[in-house]
Amino acid sequence: MTRMLSYHSSNTTSGLLMLGVWIAVGGVGEPRGVTNAAELPAMPVSTRTVTSSSGGPTDEQHPLLAVHRWANQAAARIEKEVQDYSAILLKRESDGGVLGDPQRLLVKVRHQPFSVYVYFYDPSDRRGDEAIYVAGSNDGNLLAHTTGITGMLLGTLSLQPDGLVAMEGQRHPLTEMGILNLSRRIAQAAEKGIQDVPCQVDITHGQKVGDRTCRCIHVRNPDDRQRFLFSQWRVYIDDELDLPIRFEAYDWPVEADADPPLAEQYTYTRLRLNNSFTDTDFDVRNPRYGYAEGRKR
Repeated sequence: MTRMLSYHSSNTTSGLLMLGVWIAVGGVGEPRGVTNAAELPAMPVSTRTVTSSSGGPTDEQHPLLAVHRWANQAAARIEKEVQDYSAILLKRESDGGVLGDPQRLLVKVRHQPFSVYVYFYDPSDRRGDEAIYVAGSNDGNLLAHTTGITGMLLGTLSLQPDGLVAMEGQRHPLTEMGILNLSRRIAQAAEKGIQDVPCQVDITHGQKVGDRTCRCIHVRNPDDRQRFLFSQWRVYIDDELDLPIRFEAYDWPVEADADPPLAEQYTYTRLRLNNSFTDTDFDVRNPRYGYAEGRKR
């Protein structure tokens, strides 16, 4: 799994647009019935567990072989069948060993060309922040703005997605967002786990993420902190959609007998596929968005 870095800045824009995520259909109106990540625990209904402590050539010996195959098939199916989607993203990330407050965002994603629009709902001091990224446009930069006096003074900012300002407080850039990239990331992590033994894998059925029934794949990596960024990770796969809707990873504990601290958690709720998004959905001139360019029209 690729190591991701987090950057820091004392620049006046440092609280602006560290927007690593997604949006729902219908502009920026407040969605109903959406809670934060802490209120959406995965609750077991019934369980069936398969465990492997050593790698091997068959699925029975190493369940990650099946995980690797599923993740590649999921990525291929998304590329073929999902043109775009909207969701509400519930996000929690650790920065410098300190777990940040839950974040709640709206997101729109289109695959061709790869395009992202995000709008912050929570935390409250970020509400109204927006960012747009379209591959091959704007010299490869994202276009973002914040609210209040700062937003009025700075207007729309053109930022490198992996630059100092855009990565403030974020573990991943906007360009790596989405369930397609997540499926690819799971495939890469599974491939690495197959090659490195011993690796413990638990596959548990009947889990709940919100009102969605899922199966959970829980991978515990070997105790090799130089080779593995995370001590363990989980992915929750929606049974109906057969798509990943939650990913969480854990840092290495400071003490051997301590619980591993949460490093990052991303939960996709209210996922809606194939909305026929157009270029307008990823344009700062869209009058339904909060960009100054849209207000001038």
